[in-house]
Amino acid sequence: MNKKLNLNENCKVIKMFETVEQYIEEKGIEKGMEKGIEKGMEKGIEKGIEKGRSGLLIQIIKSGMMTIDQIVQATGEKYEYIKNMFQSVQQEAAC
Repeated sequence: MNKKLNLNENCKVIKMFETVEQYIEEKGIEKGMEKGIEKGMEKGIEKGIEKGRSGLLIQIIKSGMMTIDQIVQATGEKYEYIKNMFQSVQQEAAC
């Protein structure tokens, strides 16, 4: 009878370990998903801001009201970046 009790206790320990292992695995997956969603949202927000900013710069360029230097001074963007945008807008207009 003693052997059966030990066998049952060992089975309980093994089952409990599997349950704890599964719990830890599930929690790890859950945390990983939360972090992935959070990072995805951050990147999405950053892309949205950049797209909005680019759109605004294109509108300013198309308006013809400001020079490259004025846009650089007003926005703090790099000269080369604004110059490239100017060229891109001009190429689109030529088509």
